[in-house]
Parts: sequence; structure tokens; C-alpha cells
Amino acid sequence: MRALVVEDDPLVRVLVCDVLREAGLDVLEADDVDEALAIWAREPGVRVLTDIGLPGRSGVDLIAVIRRAEPAGGRTRTRIVAMTAEPRHRLACLQAGADRFLLKPVSPKELLAALLH
Repeated sequence: MRALVVEDDPLVRVLVCDVLREAGLDVLEADDVDEALAIWAREPGVRVLTDIGLPGRSGVDLIAVIRRAEPAGGRTRTRIVAMTAEPRHRLACLQAGADRFLLKPVSPKELLAALLH
């Protein structure tokens, strides 16, 4: 199983990717929305774990673009998990189409459960 981690903080990205790799996932990394969309477009079936506060467009924008692109491209629904330290973003993430919303800090168990189930 592949996971795309979209996180602009290098330390957080390394920690999250390590948790996912230790769980046996093939991990792809992006630090902004444009890079994430390029990876998503060429990786059918990838699950997305995105931060919300990204440079340029936000994680909410990423979620919305993926949800609009799925039917147009004939793709099955992508599992998308949003995570941020700001609880005020929860509603916007879910309205954009996130499957789960996680509030940082996140335990490895919670992170894996959200992404895999």
C-alpha cells in the first residue's frame, strides 16, 4: 500500500514517514499542493495524509482538487486524512471531502488507524 505524506515541516514529515514505513507502507513525500497533485495524478490508489498549513495553497485546497478530479478522471475515491494543530480547520477539511481529521500531535496508532481504515 502506498501513502502520500504532504507536510512542509521537514521534521514532522520525517517522523510521520518513519511511522508509515515501519508499518510496511510505501511512502511518497510532498511539501506543497502542486507537488502532491503531481504525485497523486501518477499514483492511482495512493492514500493521502495532508497537513493543512502548507505554503501557497492549503491542504483544504488539495482535498477539494482531488475530490473534483476523481470523477473526471474515472478514479476511485482516494482515502484522505487531514491533520493540523488547529481544531478550527476541522469543518473545512470534512466539507472539502477529507475522510478523517486528526489533531496534532497524533500518536502512531491513531495515525495508522486513520489512514488504513
